[in-house]
Amino acid sequence: MSEKVFTKKMTLSICLILLCLCALSISAGAFFSDTAKSNTKTFSTATFDLTITPTEITDGTTTPVTLAPDSVEPQANAYNTYQLAQNTDYNIVISIKNGITATTSGYCKIEVYSGTNTTPVAYYTKQIAVANSTDGKITTTRSFTLKTSSEDVTVKFIPLWGTYSGDNPLEDNVTVTLTANSGTGGGTDEGD
Repeated sequence: MSEKVFTKKMTLSICLILLCLCALSISAGAFFSDTAKSNTKTFSTATFDLTITPTEITDGTTTPVTLAPDSVEPQANAYNTYQLAQNTDYNIVISIKNGITATTSGYCKIEVYSGTNTTPVAYYTKQIAVANSTDGKITTTRSFTLKTSSEDVTVKFIPLWGTYSGDNPLEDNVTVTLTANSGTGGGTDEGD
């Protein structure tokens, strides 16, 4: 093959490659230049939150417990944190918050800080949702009794969206007994 023929074929090949690149660029630009508008719709994500109602049980009467100052972690303000007195029984009711838009269920992580321990003991509830299931496994409210020992206890309730996949979630109406200065948590006793 002569040098003139080779040059003509190379020139033709380069021109065809450039032509194809231009065609691809124009068609790709058309795909990414489209706009979508929605003047009347507002899109937002679903929410999942819980209402925590702890009450102190004294001589058969109950007294509401107030939120504690943030003494555990700086970012704990987003959660319901309560300071519980020593040697006291508390009835804890966890229910789905009004106005929740999530269609699936969630659960509550309960972190217990007792004594001087900075590592919490964690407990988890069963599923909580906006409606009760027919089999009774998912309800709108969960409750249990928390018994403190000879130390003040800080309890943080963290709502979590999804399904708890761990072992031994708290049963309804169970009694959780915290042991003194326990880093691993107390036990649970079946309630009535």
